[in-house]
Amino acid sequence: NIEAASVTVNTDVDTSLINKLINIIPSNFVQPFLDSNMLQVMFLSILCGIAVGFVGDYSNFLKEMFEALNSLFQVITRIIVRVIPLAVFCSIVLMVVNTGGTSLLSMFKVAGTTIFTFFLMMIVYSLLIMVFARLNPLTFFRKSKEGLLTSFSLSSSSAAMPTNLRVCKDNLGVSPK
Repeated sequence: NIEAASVTVNTDVDTSLINKLINIIPSNFVQPFLDSNMLQVMFLSILCGIAVGFVGDYSNFLKEMFEALNSLFQVITRIIVRVIPLAVFCSIVLMVVNTGGTSLLSMFKVAGTTIFTFFLMMIVYSLLIMVFARLNPLTFFRKSKEGLLTSFSLSSSSAAMPTNLRVCKDNLGVSPK
């Protein structure tokens, strides 16, 4: 016997393609950045890129301004990245003071699991680098050490991006293009 089951479906959610396309266009310029709405941010980026092409004489100035702003935000990100270890240390000390030593033991277990997983990942990456790129993995890891450590310690691709771009360009010889 199969008992009757009741299923409720929320029909308030609009999944039509037309509305998705319309919702890509933001109602104001700032809100997509505040809401982290990536489709609207990309739309605004494309719109700004097209508009820069139409401004004529000012396009070089705008291009240089955007590059300067990009450099500024990369420096700000680097400053923040340098302060993160101190903030993490203070956070851990505060946690231990508030919860006691058991939380520290649990944290060491999580850290051990993370480090073990990291070494497994490095073995898989080494095999992929040897097979597909035909490079010596030790040379590759030595040259990209700073970027890998930054990515691992921050767990944020956005925060690690400036370091990784510099490492790829300077140490690995990857073209900025």
